Amino acid sequence: MNAGLWEPTVDAKLTPRRREVLIDLFLSIYNKFILTDSKQRKVIICDKILLPMPIKTLIVDVLFRNFQVPTIHFASADLLALMALGRSSGIVVDIGHLETTVVPVFDGRPINQLVKFAPLGSQSLIDRLKLLIKNHASLTVSVPPQAPPPPPTSPSLSSQPVFTLLDQTMADQPPYFWSNLIAQTYSYLHPHHAWICQSSRLETRWGTMQSLIQLRRLQQSVFPRPRTTQNLC
Repeated sequence: MNAGLWEPTVDAKLTPRRREVLIDLFLSIYNKFILTDSKQRKVIICDKILLPMPIKTLIVDVLFRNFQVPTIHFASADLLALMALGRSSGIVVDIGHLETTVVPVFDGRPINQLVKFAPLGSQSLIDRLKLLIKNHASLTVSVPPQAPPPPPTSPSLSSQPVFTLLDQTMADQPPYFWSNLIAQTYSYLHPHHAWICQSSRLETRWGTMQSLIQLRRLQQSVFPRPRTTQNLC
């Protein structure tokens, strides 16, 4: 059986259970949050207009009997909301979880006869938003544009003694083309390497020449020798 404090009807059978709830609540407040002695502090309770009088009596009994507080004062939460704005008269609209309360306050006194209630609260707004999202909302994921890849770096002409040619055109060149190309790169290739390129098969000459050029570069980096006008031994 539920023993909440905010039920409109007060059942005498639930009073012991409500007392236990209040004792646990005040013990947690004094010993865990504010860390003070209840016997040395006055108590001000902000009550709502719907709080039943038996519940107020139970709160007072627990504070006086179990916690021995010096004094207790009940203050209207609607009046305190106006006093926080420096006013003593106004209309306070309290939007709760399940209902909304409109309380008029004049000269520091709530007018209970003019209080209005509506069975609409934050839960109704949440349910409405859930329904709208379920029926009409769509999710769009935007992907940031990626930067284009950097252009490939082409080897400089100074590091390549031969002209840069496409591999697919090498097989279509006549035999004298290779003789001229080998003659142009003779100052770079070893004569024995040039003979290997010239004697290799036509479809593999281009790959053979590239491999020999890389081999010659490795030889020069490991065993550098002065260049002569005839060969690079």
